[in-house]
Amino acid sequence: MKKKKTVLLADDDIDLIETMKIVLEAEGLATINAYDTAAAFARLKTEKPDLMVLDVMFGSGGKTNGLELVSKIRRDAAVSGTLILMITSVSLKLPVFDILPKKDGMPAGRGKENAYYKPFAHDASAYLPVDGFINKPAQPEELVAKVRALLEKRTSKWAGWKIK
Repeated sequence: MKKKKTVLLADDDIDLIETMKIVLEAEGLATINAYDTAAAFARLKTEKPDLMVLDVMFGSGGKTNGLELVSKIRRDAAVSGTLILMITSVSLKLPVFDILPKKDGMPAGRGKENAYYKPFAHDASAYLPVDGFINKPAQPEELVAKVRALLEKRTSKWAGWKIK
């Protein structure tokens, strides 16, 4: 019998984890939950999931503990090859200008309002040691597609990554 692929869901939003769990398990994947970065790292080391879906920000105050955990994972030889899909609302949109057009007094029709917000266009996984990003809240079809695509890779391109 073929072993189910396992996905570790690490987020402090219990409802989001439950939603992702329902979606992924309906697709035949097994899931493991972790609600903080310490539990996520412990479960990663003991249960060796095939992929981790990891939130960037944990806890009140929006600490970027998810990024700190990524660094810790990549430096640990036992788990550095883990595929990581970051889930975040941080990358939804970026302001194009330092001065927001609705506040700088520029009259409508000057062109800036169309460029007020621009979808996040950079592939952050090209320079952050993760294998992909997905916006929060993830649409079920997009979550499944990204998870499936990453699982085909089997191991992270960042395995053995060292911070200089």
